[in-house]
Amino acid sequence: MKETLRLRSKRNLVEKIPLPGEGWGVRKDFGENREGFAAELSMVRRLDQAGVRVAPVIRAEEPVILYRWLPGKSLCELLEAAETDPKEEERLEGALPALCRWLGGYYTASGGLALGDAHLRNFLLLPGGEIAGVDFEACRPGPREEDAAALAVFTLTYDPALTPMKRRLAFAFLQACRRELKLSLPTLERALFSQLETLCTRRRLPPETRQKYERAVRQLLV
Repeated sequence: MKETLRLRSKRNLVEKIPLPGEGWGVRKDFGENREGFAAELSMVRRLDQAGVRVAPVIRAEEPVILYRWLPGKSLCELLEAAETDPKEEERLEGALPALCRWLGGYYTASGGLALGDAHLRNFLLLPGGEIAGVDFEACRPGPREEDAAALAVFTLTYDPALTPMKRRLAFAFLQACRRELKLSLPTLERALFSQLETLCTRRRLPPETRQKYERAVRQLLV
């Protein structure tokens, strides 16, 4: 018997639920966050119409959006697996150009809005090699360099942080983004250190750890 499964989310109640005769769906309940519900529904419909891959909306009634479940693994899951499996590292690195293309399609369709909450959990690698994006309630005006910086810092510092594999992937990702998305290097540098400062403050990291992270981020800009 299929059972409901709670999915990870800091802001909302998100559950994978069985749909009788239709497989699986994802129920996202925004609770009192009406602005988040409206923002996400508007953006996901805009992206879908533009041909940018997202989870299809089955139905939406405030405060709940019901999405169709997409098969595949999040890029965060792949990053965890890649730490001990070279084949998974190759798979993840091979997905980076598709991620950059997805981002390019998103910026075109959204009118240049930043994602605002970019991390690898919000991207799925589908069986055919496509990338699909989820979670659009935080989209806002801002430079695309912020998203690239957030994803690179996330990759670099995800536990265990600063491993050789994570350094390689973060560097490869930024190189692909700079080519595909025509990023401004000065803006990217500022965004990287802004993201790093936010992370270090949130985690209350000691000065010696901050210095290690800063050196690793500088190496991404070589």
